[in-house]
Amino acid sequence: MEPLTAGLTELILTVKDVKKSASFYRHALGLQVQGEISEEWAWFWTGAPGQSQRIGLHKGSLPYEIYSPNSSEQRWGSVHFSFAIPADRLEAAIAGVRLQGIEVRGPQYSEEQGTASYYFYDFDGNLIAFTSPRI
Repeated sequence: MEPLTAGLTELILTVKDVKKSASFYRHALGLQVQGEISEEWAWFWTGAPGQSQRIGLHKGSLPYEIYSPNSSEQRWGSVHFSFAIPADRLEAAIAGVRLQGIEVRGPQYSEEQGTASYYFYDFDGNLIAFTSPRI
């Protein structure tokens, strides 16, 4: 069966402090900003600008959030996602996160996928992984 979708276009994370989180995603993860960073929004390319998926950081209060089953104090920090990192850039990527004072754990190896993954949390409790081919 052919998939109904052509791929993921964007992921929006609800965060407590957009500017603080944007600094982390920009400096620790090295993502390129798309447009201006405001108190309410920040957008980042996850790969080549204009040709890849985006991550959005949002302060909250999107119209559909009134339907959230979570209280307003619990509407962040429940996401897990992974970035594909080339093997020759993995150590530099991990070092960038550690420079922000973030603890990085790993590696965790997947024999099935032939990968090594390192895990860490952003300021809002989202679990992020750097996944790289095992050398």
